[in-house]
Amino acid sequence: MKRKMGRKTALPVLCAALLLTGVLSAAPSYARYENGAVWSAVYAPEQAQVTADMLAAGGQTVLLSDWRMDQTAPRKELITLKTTSGTGTGTIRCRVDQQDYLQAALDKSACQVTEAGISVQLTLTPTDAALALTEAALTTVHVGWCDGDAETESLWAEYQVRLQPAGTGEPDLSIGTAAQIPMTAPDSFAWSEGLGLQLSLPAQTDTLLLQLEGGAFPEGTVYRLGGETPVVLGDAMPILLTGTPAAQTTVLLDLSAAVEPDSGAISVEAGTWQGGVQTGQGSVRVQTNRAALQVQSDVRQAVIRGGGVLNCPLTGDADGLSWRLTRLTRTESGIAYREDENQFALTVTLQEAAEGGRVLAVSNETATAPAGSYLLTVERRWNGQILAAAEIPFFVCYGAVNAN
Repeated sequence: MKRKMGRKTALPVLCAALLLTGVLSAAPSYARYENGAVWSAVYAPEQAQVTADMLAAGGQTVLLSDWRMDQTAPRKELITLKTTSGTGTGTIRCRVDQQDYLQAALDKSACQVTEAGISVQLTLTPTDAALALTEAALTTVHVGWCDGDAETESLWAEYQVRLQPAGTGEPDLSIGTAAQIPMTAPDSFAWSEGLGLQLSLPAQTDTLLLQLEGGAFPEGTVYRLGGETPVVLGDAMPILLTGTPAAQTTVLLDLSAAVEPDSGAISVEAGTWQGGVQTGQGSVRVQTNRAALQVQSDVRQAVIRGGGVLNCPLTGDADGLSWRLTRLTRTESGIAYREDENQFALTVTLQEAAEGGRVLAVSNETATAPAGSYLLTVERRWNGQILAAAEIPFFVCYGAVNAN
């Protein structure tokens, strides 16, 4: 990261250790290098990172199956919280946007989260007004997680459930014979990665239905339309999209929460409707035997000293592979990894490794990249959409080791 020009001091022995052990150093560390700039302080998260199966950074929608109001027993949904390492603390909270129809409660608020994980139960209870509904009503329950004593939610989700009046029949979601919809997908995909679908929809489409093997997608399936907010299926169900989908619609599916089929392939079917009349149908069959993208780095070598090279072994299919570099930078709005024109002194190339396999080689051949903390982000894309991503943090430093 950039700092003001100042006196040149030597590199501490612990420059790399601070980056790689996740310790936030309150006192600055300094490095001397050829072009005279001074790097100061490595910043990394101090507390354990909390993750959740149904909550996400930046938010997501959790879609629950329709709820008929002649089924009056409360619905209970489990949310699992875990940490990537260590123990984290914080609070979890919920609120209902349409309080006339639903009441929501969590069985705990203050939480201590470990790597083994804890479960929090969300209970939804219909009100008298919901039981008296004469037409469908979409309700939303917001659930958020706050780290430590913070008020800002680091993870959150909007739970959505459509309340149906008592006595409502099940909708007919069967895909019949109709005009063929052009529908494309990769020949194969890795089960732990996303599957991309491209559909050319008939004009005047107001409903798009997707099914897996002629039926429901499993609970935990995540889908995303283009760059929109991801939607998680809180129950096993088909994917039903209403409104006016784009004529060229891209759907990204994440099936990693489900069990991979023994057959080694899956089929996805699509149907379109307009005004209740089916207008099209299509299907694709995709193999599940693609090798998943994996990029690794030995943490003991995640430092580029002077004009050195960092090799990151890569396994898996390289189709659609791309990468980018960002540098940890301080600005008026805070500290974050950002693209910076100075980082382009580093080059990244895909090479064959001497012992076999492939590596992504990050080189500081000119020895002019500013010292500091960097992030190599590697992605697999299809039709411009990210299917898989991996991140490798590393550090650039200069100068001889000195006790000062």
